[in-house]
Amino acid sequence: MATSKRITIERLRELMHYDPQTGLFRWLVTRARGALAGSIAGWTDEHGYVVIKVDRKRYFASRLAWFYMTGAWPEKEIDHRNCVHNDNRWENLREASRSQNAFNIRLRSDNKFRIKGVWKRVLPTGTVKFISQITVRNHSIWLGSHDCPLAASIAYQLASARYAGDFARAA
Repeated sequence: MATSKRITIERLRELMHYDPQTGLFRWLVTRARGALAGSIAGWTDEHGYVVIKVDRKRYFASRLAWFYMTGAWPEKEIDHRNCVHNDNRWENLREASRSQNAFNIRLRSDNKFRIKGVWKRVLPTGTVKFISQITVRNHSIWLGSHDCPLAASIAYQLASARYAGDFARAA
């Protein structure tokens, strides 16, 4: 989010305190209306991420938390283990590649079967098959055509564990 001239660790710790147990940043000094000493810093954006404005620059709270705790800016994306974008507790944050972060997403709300990586196909003969497929580094990997959604789900879960490891999320 912030590009040039990022905040320094000294400046961050001068202005805010991060509580790793709650994931909240609190202002240590009064900055402006609504940013009073002791108040919670930031707001939740339209995607559910907490954003904090410091010295006229916007930062994701998850990236500030990483910086606050490690003293270094994350080199990759920050993944929320539980997929709750405004849960910035330290135990919920981890560095992730784009691909790893994409594996750890929740099931789409329009998924009719409530099974990740599976959809139904009706063949011209009227036979119903359940297709499973996974995408790894922008490449689709065919996992098969199955007679039941459970078999297709198992194929996806096995592939997800293989390709995503700790970042795998079946649902």
